[in-house]
Amino acid sequence: MRTPFNELNAAKVQYTHYLAAGPGVWSCADLDWLSAMAAGLNATDGFALHSYGTPYEQWAQSCSAMCDDPTESCSFDCADPPPDPTIPGDASFQRFRGYLAQISTSQWPDIPIYLTETNTHGYGAASIDDETPKDNYPTGWMQLAYTAVRDYNENRSGSDPRLLTLCWFVDDPRTGWEKYALSETGTGNERLVQARSDHINSNTSTGL
Repeated sequence: MRTPFNELNAAKVQYTHYLAAGPGVWSCADLDWLSAMAAGLNATDGFALHSYGTPYEQWAQSCSAMCDDPTESCSFDCADPPPDPTIPGDASFQRFRGYLAQISTSQWPDIPIYLTETNTHGYGAASIDDETPKDNYPTGWMQLAYTAVRDYNENRSGSDPRLLTLCWFVDDPRTGWEKYALSETGTGNERLVQARSDHINSNTSTGL
């Protein structure tokens, strides 16, 4: 795999940090892509990854529950009928573990990882009406997402990468992403108001 990041990183300004970013989420090849990308790097200061929730999917665990708990796995293995296209592994927020597994098997022991983007607009949402955080954010989801991050860090092996941050996408509605923005308030945005409240009241430590 050609890795332009190597050229940029080799010429970076002193005292700056460069993070290797990717992959595109909800791709059938995202895990393989990340593994190949990580193996192709000469050096990096860390990785910037994204992982999203899918609280509208109805096949968490035994296929009888919703995927609205980011501390639980959500696989399509028992979906009937299966989605098209399907993806291997977790299909909700816990997919971050699959990403980290690809990095931990490369030459990057204990590398810092930053989850620079999360929200509840995950797999398959683009084909579903009104499946943005404005409509589907479950009360308490953000607190549970931070719990999932802390659980990973507290139980990781010594060489596994460290998960340092979890950032919501996005805060300011003026960016054009008003259906995702924590600062979007007023009538019709009750779910976003709840998300903002949950963020303010979350334990945002990562357990390190």
